[in-house]
This record gives sequence, structure tokens and C-alpha cells, in this order.
Amino acid sequence: MNHDTGKSYKLNADDMSEMQDMVAETLVMERGRKKAETGLDHLERNDFILQKQREEQKRLQEETEKALAKKKAAETQAAEAERQKAAAEQQTATANAEKAEAEEKAREAKEQLATVEEQTKAKEDAIVELDERISNKTRKDNTLAAGLIQKTHQDKVLTSEIQSKRRSVRSLDREIENKSDILDGLDEEISEKEETISGLDAAITTKTEEIGTLDAGIEDRNKTVGELDEQINSLLLAKQNAQLSGDWKEKLLRSLALLLYNSDENLRSCVKIIQDFACAKRAGRGGEYKACFWDQESYVLKSYMVAFCNATQVTVLHVANFLTWLAGELGKFNDYEKGRAAREVNDVALGKYDWRIQKHIDRGGGRGRGR
Repeated sequence: MNHDTGKSYKLNADDMSEMQDMVAETLVMERGRKKAETGLDHLERNDFILQKQREEQKRLQEETEKALAKKKAAETQAAEAERQKAAAEQQTATANAEKAEAEEKAREAKEQLATVEEQTKAKEDAIVELDERISNKTRKDNTLAAGLIQKTHQDKVLTSEIQSKRRSVRSLDREIENKSDILDGLDEEISEKEETISGLDAAITTKTEEIGTLDAGIEDRNKTVGELDEQINSLLLAKQNAQLSGDWKEKLLRSLALLLYNSDENLRSCVKIIQDFACAKRAGRGGEYKACFWDQESYVLKSYMVAFCNATQVTVLHVANFLTWLAGELGKFNDYEKGRAAREVNDVALGKYDWRIQKHIDRGGGRGRGR
């Protein structure tokens, strides 16, 4: 406002948009998108709440789907770990069976070695005995020479047989040594398999815990979605009831307002003042453009508001809203005219015109159309 002239600067829609840009930049606030850019219409409170809750419900459903997908992946990993565990257990069982078989073969080899050693000892005892007999017979007459030659041949055969048994024993020793190495390798492999099984058990436990956590999260999400569904249904029911019950109230309010308007000259004056201001040239119709209410007009409006409040025990803002509504209903205001009228009438109710009213009173008051 130009305080030298007492008049407001003429601001068009672009000026007001630029002023909003300056306010948002100065106060470091997020600038809302212009209606011309978004093409969105204003939503009533319940519709806005419904929209936000639907958006929240959609977000929760998306998160639930993601959690289910994650749970499915974890279950797949757990199943794979179970399969690997089963394979490892099968390999361990095979290794244990091979170890048992090797141990059985080693036992049999040891038994064979003991048998060979017993036979060898028996042969050696027989050789000793034969040596003694040969010595005895050598001291006998030459008639026993043939028997001695035969005994020598038997000794050679026995010696060859003993050497063959000793080679067999050495072969069995090497086989037992090889089997021992195999058993050692099987023991190491079994240890590795047991460590793998332990790791898989730990992984399965971890995946099971993750699945439990995901199940709990999904349950919470489902509970929240259910609560939101109940709230949306309640709001929809309340909106429907309000729409059904508001018809007769709106008709009755309109009828009473018209009855009061036709019988109260002061109310008609207030409505005429608001209509003249709202429908100025800037709105596309009406007479001379007005940037604000004149001193006398603000006096008439405030006086009627105060009188109405004293008679009904409501607030001046309630009366201001009533006057704006009635003037708009009778004058067929468009959206621009409604906003222009509501803003200025509320300023009168809130005391922003009190200095003009006081000027009018200081000049002698009255209900004329002085500026």
C-alpha cells in the first residue's frame, strides 16, 4: 500500500505470483507449484485426507510387495543352502563308508600279515629242526647222503618259500601304509565337509532369522494397510452421510439468509458493498476499480458485524464469512471474486481497517458513501 496516498498498488496475477516467489526465497521455504503448471483443482479436506491415505496405502503395498520378494529370495537361498547341506551330508556319508571299507581292508591285511608271520615262524622252526637233523645225520654213515641231498633240496625250497612270504609281507606293509594315507586323506576331507556343513547350518539359521524378520515386517505392513482401509471407509461413509444430511441444511440456510436479507436494510447495504468491491473492473465486470473498502464502507461492515455478534454470540469472523457467502450467492461470484471478497472482508473483521473506521468517526461518522 502507498501510505502517502492511502491506496493499494495495483497488482495483477503475475505480480502476486512474483511476490510469492520472493517470500519463498526470503524465508527459505519450498515454493508450491503454480496451478497453471499442475492443472490440479483444490480438494476439500476429507478428499485431501482420502487422497493422502490412498497414496500412503499404495506406498505401503509397494513396500509389502518388495518385502515379499525379498522373503521369497531369502527362502530360495535357504532352500539352496539346505540342498548344499544335504549334498555335503551325502558326500560325508560316502566318505565315512569309504573310510570304514579302508579300515576293514587294513584289518584284513593285518590279519593276513599275522597269519604269514605265524607260518613263517613255523617254517623257520622247521628249518631249525631240519638243520639239527642234518647235523645229526652228517655224523652218520654215508648211506644217508641221499637223504641229505634231498634235505638240502627241501631247504632250498623252504628258503625260496620264506623269501616269497617275506616279499608278500613287505607288499602288505606298503599296502597298509597306502591305506593309512588314504584314511588320513579321508579324515581331512571329512573334517572339511563337517566345516562346510557347520557353515551351511549357520547360513540357514541366518536366513531363517531374516525370513522371520521379513514375516514380522509384512505382518505390520498388512496391519497398517488394514487400519488405513478402515479409516478410508469411515471417511467415505462420513462424507456420504454429510452429503445426504447437508441438502436440507443448505436449503434451510439459504432460505433463512434470503429472509433476513429481505427484511434487514443494513444487511442489504453490507451485501451491496461487498458485491461492488468484488465485481470491480479487475474481475471482468462491475464499475470503477477499487483497491480496498472506503472508510465509510468499512465502518458499515464492522458495525453490522459487531451488532450481529452481540445479538447471536458468534465471532466477527463467523459474521464475515456469512456476509461473504451471501454476497457471493446473490452476486454469482466467480472464484476470483470469491477470493477477493473473502480476503478483504476478513481484514475488516480482524481489525486491519480500524484506522479507516476511526478516520470516518473522527470526521463525524454517518452511513454516506464518503471515501
